[in-house]
This record gives sequence, structure tokens and C-alpha cells, in this order.
Amino acid sequence: MLLREVEAERHPFFELVRLHAVQGMFGDPRHGGNAGLAGWDLLGFPGVKVTFTAEEQALDVEVEPIR
Repeated sequence: MLLREVEAERHPFFELVRLHAVQGMFGDPRHGGNAGLAGWDLLGFPGVKVTFTAEEQALDVEVEPIR
């Protein structure tokens, strides 16, 4: 009940908790979040890659996961 009230008021504390949850879920795992790459798998993100070929940069192209 209290959490719903805080959320409805857009209280700064709720916004901070929400931001940290999003960062933890979808951030780079080397920073301590995104355990087991669950957030990236949810989005279909193949993983961090330093270089991409011209073919991989084309629209509507499936890029193979690097892991």
C-alpha cells in the first residue's frame, strides 16, 4: 500500500529505486548487474561486441550472439 502511494506521487525515492532496478537488469554484467545475462536475453541482445562488419550493420540483419 505504501509503495503504491510513493509510486503515484512520483516520489524521488521511488524514482531512484526504479532507476537502479533498470540499470541492474539491463546494464553490462561486468559492473555487477544483469546476472546470467538475463536482461540481455529478455531483449534478444546478443552481447557486447567491439567491431561490426558492414553486413552486420545493415537493416533487418540477424547478428549471431557472441557468447
